[in-house]
Amino acid sequence: MKTYQLLLGLLILMFIGGCSEGGTGESGEPVDAGVPVSYYLTEASGSDIVFNGLQGDKSQTKSVPTFLSGITDLPNTLTHKRANRWLSFGQTDCQATLTLIDFADQTTNQLEIPVGFVDFCEAEIISIAQNSTHIFVAYQQNGSGFIFSISNDLSATQALEKVTLDQVPEQILASEQRVFVKIKEQDELQLLNLNDLDLRSSIQITPDSKKLLETPKDNIIILYDNQHVVLSGTGVEINRTLYQAGSQPNFDLNMPLGFFNDKVAYHRTDGQLGNGPALYDFPSKTVVLFLLTNFMSEQDLDVKYDFSKITAIGMDSDNGLLLIGYQKKEAGKGGLFRISTQGKPKLLDNNDLGFVPKDIWSFPKTE
Repeated sequence: MKTYQLLLGLLILMFIGGCSEGGTGESGEPVDAGVPVSYYLTEASGSDIVFNGLQGDKSQTKSVPTFLSGITDLPNTLTHKRANRWLSFGQTDCQATLTLIDFADQTTNQLEIPVGFVDFCEAEIISIAQNSTHIFVAYQQNGSGFIFSISNDLSATQALEKVTLDQVPEQILASEQRVFVKIKEQDELQLLNLNDLDLRSSIQITPDSKKLLETPKDNIIILYDNQHVVLSGTGVEINRTLYQAGSQPNFDLNMPLGFFNDKVAYHRTDGQLGNGPALYDFPSKTVVLFLLTNFMSEQDLDVKYDFSKITAIGMDSDNGLLLIGYQKKEAGKGGLFRISTQGKPKLLDNNDLGFVPKDIWSFPKTE
């Protein structure tokens, strides 16, 4: 039944998409303006991240300066996003800096980790995470694993706390109740108390786990090739979904995933049905695949849009729009397709960009 639901969803969209008009977004049909939004698109520039802005609604968008336009030296070493907050960690010349950007408040804050707290000449930073109150950094040094935490306002250096782990961590995540630590080369997920980072319990996981993800509902998802497991914020298993043949979501884990409500927007890798943007619905366990050739001809993709490959997937959940960032064949150029997912799916428009987008965020526009 799961396989049938998946294929039915794909076939329905392929039929509807194939019947949609033109696929250029210029059919002359009136478009409801919807909710005014701000898009933030990142591009990688050397070792730094650059933010670019678009503003508009369902009817149009335009490039605009953002509150981040004058900020430089945003490190691309490690990044983590959660809700409306983006966190990065940079390490140069034996010094380390945390940068926290709040898109809702349109504020930025930076903290240079005090010299002597961690020997950043020797330490290897492995993973970073955050919740609404704390920031966590996992690293290894001389074969030992460590985690330190700090208040997420980055202002109280006296709040820095550090603990030594029994094993070297591979990845950390944070809920509002626990810190989840995936142990390197071990079939174990450790759960630490939020306040003092003491070990509370551990969960056995199989060695074929691919990645751990956080959801907007404060759950943790463990991805495998043939299943996914959803844990509560305290580590209790909520459900386990086994994929039947042909029903795998096939998440492209080399590209950021865009969680919203009970769905995730992502790039699907599937040689049989084709690679492309997709939406996975966790409650119904179904996939809807949005092949670009359903909305435009291959000639338009190749000639009109100079399309090379998809590089970013996002979701404008306020307007029900799938956001597809792509690279053009011309070096250093990119674009953004916006596809309406409500009612009859259709390509709303294309935005030519002077850069290749790597990640896309959407927020209701603030004055």
